[in-house]
Amino acid sequence: MDNFFQYLPNIIQEAAQSPLGLFALMVIILSVLGFVFFRKSSEKIRAGMFILMFIGVVSFGAVFLSATTNIIAENTASPSQTSISNSATDSTYPPYKQGLEAKPFTSAIIALSDSSTVKVLGDTFYPNDLLSIEGQRISTDKMSRFDIISRDDVSNNLTVKITLLNTNVITLIVRNDFNIGGKNELGDFGTANDKVRSVEFTR
Repeated sequence: MDNFFQYLPNIIQEAAQSPLGLFALMVIILSVLGFVFFRKSSEKIRAGMFILMFIGVVSFGAVFLSATTNIIAENTASPSQTSISNSATDSTYPPYKQGLEAKPFTSAIIALSDSSTVKVLGDTFYPNDLLSIEGQRISTDKMSRFDIISRDDVSNNLTVKITLLNTNVITLIVRNDFNIGGKNELGDFGTANDKVRSVEFTR
């Protein structure tokens, strides 16, 4: 008995790991209490108490397991529901739609700040993608165009509006640490992004 009370905390901890373990522990404790309180009673009283305790344990166990199952099911479903809810209310990133395939472009038309444009070959254009400060990476093969909306010299970030191939428009905040360019019939072209207003991709 001394060993039982010595290991009782460990037994309770292990039993609490699952609903069935906790239910089994409850049955054992109730059985011990029934034995202690009614061991000197008559057979009829012991039989009657056994039946009452048995019915009580079974009823409580059924309700307990049912409630636990419902809680587990709700917790399992909540991450996806939260993800869908966040996607639906986020104005920056549109809800995910399967089928937004990358389509290589044949040329890129770079509109400069002085209102001039430069056309470069699609397979030579850089950068290949834009990476937001939150970690969202979007390939230029999935863009119809992107426009540089504003620059923040303090944080050294750019606000870029991206029009995707499926016509969705999103806004990213990206680091101001990349150049824009490519090759055309005249040779290499490259410039800092602070001299660019927009880039349109033709297919």
